[in-house]
Amino acid sequence: MLHYNFSTLIIFSILFLSCDIFSTRTPEDPLIEGNTNPPATTPQLVISNFISSLQNKNILDYESLFSDTLQGGRLFKFNPTSSAKNRFGNLFQDWNKYSEKQFITKLFSSLNKSSSPNLTLSSSLYEYTYSDSARFSSNYILTVNHNSTSISTKFNGKFYLLLSKNKSNIWSISTWDDFESSKDSSFSDCKGAFSQ
Repeated sequence: MLHYNFSTLIIFSILFLSCDIFSTRTPEDPLIEGNTNPPATTPQLVISNFISSLQNKNILDYESLFSDTLQGGRLFKFNPTSSAKNRFGNLFQDWNKYSEKQFITKLFSSLNKSSSPNLTLSSSLYEYTYSDSARFSSNYILTVNHNSTSISTKFNGKFYLLLSKNKSNIWSISTWDDFESSKDSSFSDCKGAFSQ
């Protein structure tokens, strides 16, 4: 009987040690959470911070692009394309800075570890710049190599961004007007698809 128990113990020990069920797995790199962009002390820095927050997959840097009343700025407003507004119903009705954070968090989490969104701007123009506000317009192409087969990976259109300065002299996006170049492929469609 003792011989049987000893043999059973050896067999279970070999099986137990040969399995990796208790080994530590290599953790995934976390999404960058801390601010890495410089404070947007000029309208131009808002735009460069916009591009780098996407490239670096930095949620806090992205969130800081948008104005809010808590920081002594204006309340952020997003105006989607008319087709996205029809397509996604009431989603954009109360869209705010927190909605942007939810969207970008979901978008970043859908990407492969080595992939980052790529935002390319063209025909960019600061239409006017005052001491506390500026209007920036640009054509854009947003390429996102995500893992969803039902959502486009390329979004293009034109946006108008109203940039404003808060009481701390930091610039941010207070209004974003989005326009599509082709059907169902705008930034609005990307936001809608990754916010449902």
